[in-house]
Amino acid sequence: MRSFRIALLLIGLAGSSAILVAVRTSHRGAEDVAKPTRSLVGVTVRDAQHDVRALAPAGGGAVLVISATCPHCRATLGQLASGAAGASLAHLQIVTPEGTELGARLLDSLGIHAALSEPLDRQAFMRRLKLSSTPSLLYANADGSVRATIVGELSKAEIATLVSSLH
Repeated sequence: MRSFRIALLLIGLAGSSAILVAVRTSHRGAEDVAKPTRSLVGVTVRDAQHDVRALAPAGGGAVLVISATCPHCRATLGQLASGAAGASLAHLQIVTPEGTELGARLLDSLGIHAALSEPLDRQAFMRRLKLSSTPSLLYANADGSVRATIVGELSKAEIATLVSSLH
């Protein structure tokens, strides 16, 4: 099992919500996963109704990129289902490269109700957002700029932070 050390640094306050930067290190070396120059503006996806729309969450929020076939993604979604426990996930968008049909079956089986979409071009999507693997969680500001990213299976603490940030 990969061992990760997570350092969460509080870098400022905006009203009553904290802005978070996550740095994750593993046995493979340090990786700064906060990429403040990335933006969700201009990134388009196809939703479950097959409509093409902008990915950027209106007013900010989070984007979770998962693969329906990835065991770490399934574990993260299981943690999300138990951590959310009826909480609203309205500001969470889940993107799955395998398509919305397979993604919807997975989310339904776990009782997760969140916006679901698929990238128009998986490789271009991953390159544009500078993502190397799934699961990847991106926190976006109201203007669509990515303020923090966490790559890899999310811990219970990271799920709790995600759920509380979506209120």
